[in-house]
Amino acid sequence: MSDTNPYPDLDLEEDSILQRREWRWQRAGWVVLFVIVGLALAGVFGDGPLSSAHVVSRTQGNASSAVVTADYERFTRVGSATRIAIRLEGAPLETGDVSLEVERRFYDHARIERITPEPDRVALGAKTVKLVYASGRLRAGSGIVLDYEPTAAGLRTLRFGFAGSSVEMRQLAYF
Repeated sequence: MSDTNPYPDLDLEEDSILQRREWRWQRAGWVVLFVIVGLALAGVFGDGPLSSAHVVSRTQGNASSAVVTADYERFTRVGSATRIAIRLEGAPLETGDVSLEVERRFYDHARIERITPEPDRVALGAKTVKLVYASGRLRAGSGIVLDYEPTAAGLRTLRFGFAGSSVEMRQLAYF
């Protein structure tokens, strides 16, 4: 590329080095913009394939042991309503009271709006909160839905347990 002025009658100053730097910054800006749009389409900032998660507990012991599954959003905003749908299956549903154990630290960073169906009683432990349902209230495949709002930003690892079986979920809350 020649640094000669193609229009000698015009008094133009060219700084080709500065212009090339500006073009690089411009291209970098376009790349960042496309990455942000791609992440938004994939679901990082709302509903989408990257955001939706489904986890299933690993069975321990015999085939009749309890199974816990959870559907939730991996990415959520602080102060925005979100939901965890937990499904319980297995023999323990037929043999008396059913309790879903929720790690107590979940309540440290969330404001619970509603639990459906409502538990008959709540038992507080040192590290867990047990949502106890009377015998016969929950059937195989029953779902418990926790509607809540995260109150603090950060990456959370939460565990839900049922009759010796547990499921772990990871969720990022951002501003």
